[in-house]
Amino acid sequence: MAIYAPPNLRDRKIWGLRAVGTEVFQAYGYILGIPLLLGVWCFRKALLASPGAWVLATLCLLQVLVLWRLAMVMDMSRSGTF
Repeated sequence: MAIYAPPNLRDRKIWGLRAVGTEVFQAYGYILGIPLLLGVWCFRKALLASPGAWVLATLCLLQVLVLWRLAMVMDMSRSGTF
């Protein structure tokens, strides 16, 4: 659903990374994340050799960076509106 920043937030960078990680973890249903990480680890050599995997990994990283930046910029705790 959503994670709102606490009113006494000190470090937005760490909170943003934690919020993105929590949402990704919840999106995988708490259980599918472990097989996903295990599969990436087991096939890391094949992933490193494939150019298509690099494109996909780069796009995933860019998505995480955009979500992290959004978490740092948006301040839902003070505005009270969406």
